[in-house]
Amino acid sequence: MGGTKFIVLQLRELIKGGIFAVIGLIFIIMLVYFFIPKNSNVNDESSVLFTPGTYSSEISLHNTPNFNLEVTVTENEIISVRFVDLTDTHTTFYPLLEPTMNELSEAVLDRQTTNITPPEGNELTGMVLLHAIDTALVKAEAEIE
Repeated sequence: MGGTKFIVLQLRELIKGGIFAVIGLIFIIMLVYFFIPKNSNVNDESSVLFTPGTYSSEISLHNTPNFNLEVTVTENEIISVRFVDLTDTHTTFYPLLEPTMNELSEAVLDRQTTNITPPEGNELTGMVLLHAIDTALVKAEAEIE
């Protein structure tokens, strides 16, 4: 009973198995490559997002003088978002400006992005302010050579 056993393999099955093994290996390598976080050096020139400074964006509302919004940035983060030249006329005619700005400023500083949803009930005011913040951040973007 201890005789020799023969295994019959068909070439077609070997080729299919080899192809699936290669595809599986490529898939695993791609998953590892895409989902393992990349180490980035903070001092690396390619990681510089902004030119440090304070940048402003003008906001114009119907029948009121224009006022500015200032965004202060370092090389890698947004550190301040605030109104400049905001008068009592603006706060009287547009009472949602300051509360909406406080909420948006906090959210932008926490998340370091303007890709956020404006506060519920203040969507239009929030969209105007987010657009102004985006405009100032475009001015602040670093020129990478």
